Amino acid sequence: MKENSSTSSIRFILSCTKDEILQDIIVSILNIEGFNLIKASDEQMLFILIEKYSPPVVIMDSGISEIMGYRPWEIIKKINRFMDIKVILISSIPLQDIEGAYDYIDEVIEKDVVKDHLLPKVSKFICPGTDVNMHEDARRLARTIVSDIVYYNSDTALRGVEDGTFYDELQKEIEEGRMLYQQRVPVNIFSVTDYYDDAIRDFILKIQQSNLVLPSKFIS
Repeated sequence: MKENSSTSSIRFILSCTKDEILQDIIVSILNIEGFNLIKASDEQMLFILIEKYSPPVVIMDSGISEIMGYRPWEIIKKINRFMDIKVILISSIPLQDIEGAYDYIDEVIEKDVVKDHLLPKVSKFICPGTDVNMHEDARRLARTIVSDIVYYNSDTALRGVEDGTFYDELQKEIEEGRMLYQQRVPVNIFSVTDYYDDAIRDFILKIQQSNLVLPSKFIS
């Protein structure tokens, strides 16, 4: 039986994964943002909960088992009363290796970037045209601030990466950048994301991996 109109909500999100770590990540991202997350422990429970709650979005990972030769996301899209449900697939393998996978899903997220991309993908369907843009703007601002920090402190930044003292050497600049970031980004974005810290880590990782001389201006 479906939830009646007094108890159902457009903010119900259903997730199905047997990966406990992934499930914890999904919970931590969506619950804190105010979504009512329902968790299905297996394929059978997935469809029981879909019938009960009629969620607008279902999140599942590519490791979920087939049911009578069909992938669960394929079944969802082939049942008329479920066709409007948006399916977000979290994939640990290239989708080109899954024949026909793109025919039955609405969005794909690679497993190793779930923390960055899950909320914008969900928001795209729940609040189209609003949260997605806000998140993209926040990421762009974070990269710009870090780029400026590196530009004006290039020698110190490079030495800090090489010596493992980047955060100590540039503590003042990093905190000033964080304050600027938080002043210009809505609280509901910076309070549940790590875009600023991600931008710093991305810079450090790129320098470590490239082992090149720092350019005159870091461009992320």
